[in-house]
Amino acid sequence: QRLFRTGSIRSCGETVRGDTTKAARQTGTPAGEHIYAFTVAAAGTIVFDTCGSGLDTVVSVFTSGLAKKVAQGDDSIACGKQAILTASLDAGAYDLVVEGYYKSEGTYTLTV
Repeated sequence: QRLFRTGSIRSCGETVRGDTTKAARQTGTPAGEHIYAFTVAAAGTIVFDTCGSGLDTVVSVFTSGLAKKVAQGDDSIACGKQAILTASLDAGAYDLVVEGYYKSEGTYTLTV
């Protein structure tokens, strides 16, 4: 199965915006999703923040190629139905999946 990525995240502090309406469903969930490749140069903690998004978001980190889910974030205290995920990751290549909860689709803002 070929993986369709939306783009890549190049550095911390980056903000990306998108719309998952009618997006591909590649991880087996019923919501459209966007996938971003990123690389961690040295082990550390990374925060993925979707506060201010227009939908109920879920954020997941997988090893490259969606091989294994290593972290997931859903609702947050700081912004309700939008996800904030704080992930401790080893050096390596990863994929970040941004999607709506259950069947939710719409616009999102992601800050790393």
